[in-house]
Amino acid sequence: MKKKSLNIAAFEEDLNAAIEAQPIEINIEVEPIAIDKDLFKSAWQMYIKVLTDEGNAGMATSFADIDCRIDFNNIILEISSSSIEELIKKDKSRLIEFFRKHLQNDSVSIETQMIENTTQKNIKSLSPKERLNEMINQNPEVLRLMKDFGLELDY
Repeated sequence: MKKKSLNIAAFEEDLNAAIEAQPIEINIEVEPIAIDKDLFKSAWQMYIKVLTDEGNAGMATSFADIDCRIDFNNIILEISSSSIEELIKKDKSRLIEFFRKHLQNDSVSIETQMIENTTQKNIKSLSPKERLNEMINQNPEVLRLMKDFGLELDY
């Protein structure tokens, strides 16, 4: 019977080579984190400032008028026109990246929800005098401008 010898050093080299050759797959599941609403509000204002600083004042103004809701880790942007929806679509990946970074939350997602602008629909059904009164209620400076320029309502 022939004796076999075991070379530990050679065995370790073979073992290390086998380990390095096999990719190790590690799956780490991260639980989604709820978005902090106060942190989101400040991040939203920061994003609007970024748009302004970049020279996108119109886009910044449109975004400033958007009402936002938070549903756990989902940002819901309530919009009233398809033009604003197009702006958001063009900027969506940058928006998500910005909020993931500033909210320190990799599970942030964004969706848009079209809402009906009831104020404009109600104004369309008003008489000219009622429309003027509504504008004055919303902004009293309208009355001052009418007086300064000598304007009167034509019926």
